[in-house]
Amino acid sequence: ERYREYYEYSQDANSGEYKASLSHTLSELTVQHNEDTKVNGQVSLNYHNRLGLHDFTGLLLWEFYNDNGDWFNAYRQFDVAAIDQLRAGNTTNMKNDGIPNEAAHEGLVGRINYGYADKYLAEFSFRYDGSYKFAPGSRWGFFPAVSIGWRISEENFFKKALPMIDNLKIRGSWGKIGDESSLSAFQYLTGYIYPSGSYKLGTTGMSIGAMDSGLANSSLTWYESKTTNIGFDGSAWKGLLSVEFDYFVRLRDGLLANRILSLPTTFGATLPQENLNSDKTQGFEISLGHRYHIGKDFHYDVKANFSTTRNYYRYVERAESANKFENWRNNTNDRVKGIQWGKVAIGQFKSYEEILNSPIQDGNGNKSLMPGDIKYEDWNNDGIIDDKDNQPIGRGTDPHIYYGLNITASYKNFDVSIFFQGAAGHEVFRSGDAAMPFIQQGLGNGFTIWENCWHLSDPSDKSSEWIAGDMPALRPTGFSLNAQNSTWSKMNASYLRLKTLEIGYTLPHTCLVALGISNCRFFVNGYNMFTFSSRKRMMKWMDPENSDSAYRTYPQMKTYNIGLTLTF
Repeated sequence: ERYREYYEYSQDANSGEYKASLSHTLSELTVQHNEDTKVNGQVSLNYHNRLGLHDFTGLLLWEFYNDNGDWFNAYRQFDVAAIDQLRAGNTTNMKNDGIPNEAAHEGLVGRINYGYADKYLAEFSFRYDGSYKFAPGSRWGFFPAVSIGWRISEENFFKKALPMIDNLKIRGSWGKIGDESSLSAFQYLTGYIYPSGSYKLGTTGMSIGAMDSGLANSSLTWYESKTTNIGFDGSAWKGLLSVEFDYFVRLRDGLLANRILSLPTTFGATLPQENLNSDKTQGFEISLGHRYHIGKDFHYDVKANFSTTRNYYRYVERAESANKFENWRNNTNDRVKGIQWGKVAIGQFKSYEEILNSPIQDGNGNKSLMPGDIKYEDWNNDGIIDDKDNQPIGRGTDPHIYYGLNITASYKNFDVSIFFQGAAGHEVFRSGDAAMPFIQQGLGNGFTIWENCWHLSDPSDKSSEWIAGDMPALRPTGFSLNAQNSTWSKMNASYLRLKTLEIGYTLPHTCLVALGISNCRFFVNGYNMFTFSSRKRMMKWMDPENSDSAYRTYPQMKTYNIGLTLTF
């Protein structure tokens, strides 16, 4: 990578003369070399045999992955740019750097499937994985899984009792997997980090130093996820109704954390990661389907899905709470994840008189407040609005519920496809007050928001009447008290969106034979056509699918297409 010195020119407005100025005063040359070798391999053995009503399938697979690399670069500046070689550059400000890297993983995978009369199904599988990140004694992990299924609809007693049910399968599974993706490698080694910083030693100038790498942890190993799933699949009346249901629980143990929070600050050593924390995820999914036809020409298919998930902390490494209030406020052990804390907003100030007669919330006798600013609840009744008035006010920014509806239909040569998607059980918190869109380099919806702010009827007269709006009055640099988490800045982000709609017409085959065309279909479609969501305050200017709450996101685009598909 090479930069040459160059001139910039500016024109004198009076004389029209161009004046040159040397902008990049020295030429620069950077030489970089990367060498990376990746070796991957898989060797597998498959088995399948059927003996009467017994069906056996097996797999044994060995895989490995190795990555070795080396990176180097060097930099110099040049007084004479004619020679583009590093050795011809200046020794002043010259730099060089480089680092090698290596990684290695290996694993043995196995699976055995057994079926009897297509009614009783079982599977056992495992992974035996090794990672370079751990000490030799903790390097390998064994992760088994088992699942069973019973097609109860194939039993004679079931067919006699419920002949309308075409298929019903009951199933369950349990499995354990390991992960190490977020773990720093070689924490089991003791030693020093070199080079690390520069130090003045005597009169010889600056010397490169070394730093202790911290305490080692030879017991660090994989963190594990144990997942249990119970469900069933069914259909009845020859596909007129179908259903799928799953209930799942995932327990993760050995999540990575550092004990630094639970040790005194005088401990004096860098602590490694440890397998300390744990959490839990549980929920269920259900999908329903209906398929039918009226006569020979009209066919339709409807499918709906719904899922809900909740995440919980089980154990979080932390310092002991100093008191009951701190424990209630900061202890996340055995709590739902995603709880949003903030203040309860009880309106907006209507006048300066109301401001002066309200609890202090700016730490300065409310002198910085203006009509239109957010008024918060004095939850603990101490006459001061501060952090002690924070309380749980939201469920989090991640949806707890997802749902969708897909409809397809055809009549003779016409077809239509409609897809709705939605989410619920979450909120978006505005980060910033009404001035935010202006402060952020004009990237927000500034003018539209400004029109709905509290403002003076005569901006040049501070004693003129205040005109009310949904948003607080503007300040040139914003106002942090209006920007904090509160029930006012919280917006319900639940939505239902018509994601796609397509209508098509396929020409009859008899019209195409003479042209050598096997299929010709015209269509028109649209994406993101309608969105149903909360329209309160700022939400009407935001996309509920986007969590950027500073109004800097480009609006969701509606797209319409007209097309033709030809097959020869």
